[in-house]
Amino acid sequence: MKSWEEKAHRIIGALCLKAYREKNIHSDGTRYKKHRPYAVPEAANSLVKCLSSGDEVMAKHIFMYDYEVSQLTAV
Repeated sequence: MKSWEEKAHRIIGALCLKAYREKNIHSDGTRYKKHRPYAVPEAANSLVKCLSSGDEVMAKHIFMYDYEVSQLTAV
């Protein structure tokens, strides 16, 4: 697998985990008793489309110019 594809998989996972935690974990750190549905972020959907079509240029554009994604890649 190419390096940009690995990076895209890591970012998709991180974005989805962040969205899950925002919906399913209380502010005190405990979980809700029942699962709450959450929406997959738009940046993650765009990266999935880039992976399926092999569009490296668009994926790198998302890495660099999407604010939320760029904060994940800086770490």
